[in-house]
Amino acid sequence: MSFFEELKRRKVFRVAATYAVVAWILMQIGEVTFPALNIPEWVMSTLVVVLLAGFPIAVIFAWIFDKTPQGYIKTDAPDTENIGGMNFKVDDRPFYLQKRNIILALGVLVGILIGTYGGSSLSINNEDDKSIAVLPFDNFSQNKDDEYLSDGITEDITMNLAKVKELTVISRTSVMKYKGSMKNAKEIAEELSVKYILEGSIRKIGERVRIVGQLIDAVNDKHIWSDSYDRNMVDIFDIQADVSKEIANAMEAELTDKTIANIESIPTNNMEAYILYQRARSYYGMYTMDGNETSINLLNEALEIDENYALAYAGLADSYAQRVIRFKYDESWMDSALIVADLALGIDPNLAEAYKAKGLVYMGSSLLMLAEKNTDKALEINPGFHTAVANKGVLLSRRGLLFEAQEYLTKSTRLNPTSTSTESIQLAQIYNMIDQYEKSHQLIFDAIKNSPNVRASYARGIEMMLSQGLNEKAKSIIDLFQKNKGNIDDLNFFKGQLSFYDKDYAKALKYFNASGAIARRWRGGGFSDFSNAHYLLKTLIKLNRPYTEFLNAGIAYNNSKLASKVDAPTMYLELSVLHSFDNKNKSLEYLEKAVERGFRNKDLLEDTVFDPIRNNDRFKLVLSEIKLYLEREKLKFKEAGLIPNV
Repeated sequence: MSFFEELKRRKVFRVAATYAVVAWILMQIGEVTFPALNIPEWVMSTLVVVLLAGFPIAVIFAWIFDKTPQGYIKTDAPDTENIGGMNFKVDDRPFYLQKRNIILALGVLVGILIGTYGGSSLSINNEDDKSIAVLPFDNFSQNKDDEYLSDGITEDITMNLAKVKELTVISRTSVMKYKGSMKNAKEIAEELSVKYILEGSIRKIGERVRIVGQLIDAVNDKHIWSDSYDRNMVDIFDIQADVSKEIANAMEAELTDKTIANIESIPTNNMEAYILYQRARSYYGMYTMDGNETSINLLNEALEIDENYALAYAGLADSYAQRVIRFKYDESWMDSALIVADLALGIDPNLAEAYKAKGLVYMGSSLLMLAEKNTDKALEINPGFHTAVANKGVLLSRRGLLFEAQEYLTKSTRLNPTSTSTESIQLAQIYNMIDQYEKSHQLIFDAIKNSPNVRASYARGIEMMLSQGLNEKAKSIIDLFQKNKGNIDDLNFFKGQLSFYDKDYAKALKYFNASGAIARRWRGGGFSDFSNAHYLLKTLIKLNRPYTEFLNAGIAYNNSKLASKVDAPTMYLELSVLHSFDNKNKSLEYLEKAVERGFRNKDLLEDTVFDPIRNNDRFKLVLSEIKLYLEREKLKFKEAGLIPNV
């Protein structure tokens, strides 16, 4: 008897077919009835896994037992089997030595593996079970100016959901690219790696507003929740809160009393002020000087209408800080940013946006501990606040905690997958420090591609490529900066850098003098870039030009910053660089202090600016300590599977 005939005799095929039909019917019944009965999703998932795992058990049972009027009895084996028209005695060896039983066992093993692991493909990773993207709400109002209202609702619901600790909520910045998109929910969910999609629309007629929303399980193509709200405009924040709570409940996320209170807080009772605020945030998100100034004007208009609008004060703090950090205004604007941030907290002591803004101000002022304290407070209130998550990563990176920084930066990228310049720049620097140069370079070019208006992407990329002798790659980044109409002062400075590395020092000095960036940062808005100092100083020295006055001005400025109790390693590193030209002991002292505060870039120490102290034993000790630290950090990355373990 063949193995196939033996399977038929023992009714294995019949049992398998019957089991499959019954299992399919049960899954169909569950898919239809469970949502209607509000049965949790995990019950359906468990049912599928149980049915899959039960299949090999049913097959084994059919092989071993027969159903008879007397009940289930062990299947009798035939004494002989027919092979080629002749009867042969059945193999009477032990079960585990018989060929057919070995084949059956292998089949059962395969079935168990499919039942155990095959079901995982039916849903996304458990880590993302509570992931959601709030797509831009459609504006069905006749007045197209109401577009800001629909965008505002999108952002507010996104921020409300981000306050729920269990949820992974994609940021407004990333979802706005799908505004007007013809892609369906499943396609968008796949691109953003989320399970749920919230779609909605708004229609405003006079002082009435109708908001419709629906929650879609994009993985399983099911509508989980839908509702509509017809209310007065003054109730719009109540609607947003209701929608947010309904969505969180539908996703089976825990809502604490504190979280509910945060979601239900009303930012303003004035709709005109609210619209002005939403317009301002749109301009702020452009990260251009004109956009930032427009944002400031709109926020001031909002505050003239509602002087107790805490969010508007927090937005103003962000914009004032960006005047200094991104657009090189006088540093006094940092003081103004702190004042308006504190005004926001005086109105609403539980406002994550205000704490984030203060963290940004302190980070830009090189007060890292204060920056981290305020950023942590913002994340305590709103765990999914992607900007605060990114800033936390930057702060940890500046303190030399590379692996921990990577975790926050990666999380921020998950929350904001389509706009990741800050994260990419910092991750590029981190991977560069642990010798992962190819990955580092890719991250730099990704940052430029995603955010062509951000100067820091170009600056870090150019400096990185030049320090590694990749002058042509540096030139390609400069060309991209010029193509994207970057600031002329910065463009001249970048060209000066390239000329210096090409050893054309006269040309380098010409570009540096034309730039104005160095002088402005040093004497006006404040010197903050290491590169601005050492490139110019080395150029002057190479050309035998006077440099003492310029050197003393830089030392004086940095000493004034130290008097304000800055704790960032960059200030100490800059003083180490400056004193390498005139005082070796002071240079070494400041270098050691920079390392104490988190400086870890060994490649920077290879720069020729440190040649005067390179052979000093203290310098060699610092360099060896940094290299040892980076090896320990690199091991963490290897153990986490983030870099090759070779």
